[in-house]
Amino acid sequence: MIETSFAVRGTPKGGGAVLTLKSFDSHDDAINHALGVNLKYWDDVWVEKADRRRLPQRAPFVPPPFPWSVLWVNGHAYLAAADGRKIASLLGTQEMREYVANFLCDVEP
Repeated sequence: MIETSFAVRGTPKGGGAVLTLKSFDSHDDAINHALGVNLKYWDDVWVEKADRRRLPQRAPFVPPPFPWSVLWVNGHAYLAAADGRKIASLLGTQEMREYVANFLCDVEP
């Protein structure tokens, strides 16, 4: 989804690339921010209209189905949901991974 926003942009002292200092939904907010920028560090500061892409909404979190099990693959330990999907990796020493795996898989939700 694309929305219109207003970007405060500027070029730093000594030249260089044009940088986006901050983006705002409102033109007035962008102007107010631009007026407060410390010009000691900038050759030029301006506001321009910009298109901002919003990421699509994520699906709501659904806890992985029980019972969980542990998959051992090439020395790595993964916590797996009932549907076989890897949901976490277990880190630490071999002894610690085995302890955590036994603890997690023996506990009922």
